Amino acid sequence: MLETPTRLCPLESGANLPSKAFSAFYAQWNAARGSQDMPDVSRLVPTALPPHLLPSTAIIGVDHEPDRLVVRLAGSRVLDATGVEFTNWEIGSLSALPRHFRANEIGTSRFDTAVAKLNWVVERGQPACGGGSIPWARKAHMQQRTLMLPYKDASGRVARLLTLSDFMVTDPCDGCGRNCPEQKDARFATRALRTAATALSLPV
Repeated sequence: MLETPTRLCPLESGANLPSKAFSAFYAQWNAARGSQDMPDVSRLVPTALPPHLLPSTAIIGVDHEPDRLVVRLAGSRVLDATGVEFTNWEIGSLSALPRHFRANEIGTSRFDTAVAKLNWVVERGQPACGGGSIPWARKAHMQQRTLMLPYKDASGRVARLLTLSDFMVTDPCDGCGRNCPEQKDARFATRALRTAATALSLPV
């Protein structure tokens, strides 16, 4: 069983989420699953999602033989924020990412952490919310917070992940209310980010 990656919060029924958009997506996922552990993949219909949130969503296909994750669809807001077109990208392959990221060992480490969060949701079949920096963009001031929701196939294994992301110049755990150790440790870094954002006249 995978350990919970740093700054990944597994979600239980009735969980409080940091934004109305996340809460709406999570409520829709809960309604779709009913009494099951997660919804059937047939319930994942992009046209049924709130239109104003579609630019911030991504649908990730999960293959099990061999194991791999492939982005089937990524919204325009994801492209605008990261500078990377993720649609049809096989997660785990660095070839589609900007050269400055591929050559950056720190960026690669952060990328591995992001992938570990997706794999945790696939392994457990449990929704989760994760936050952190954006390693695949040359934007030190930018942070990402992502809600990850699993959908299963007829065999009961996770077949798709639906994600919704916020991009911000702040700490992604602000407002969560969990007051976990990782959030406490990030407060100094958050202040530094906000100071830099103010100097650059960026929204916070």
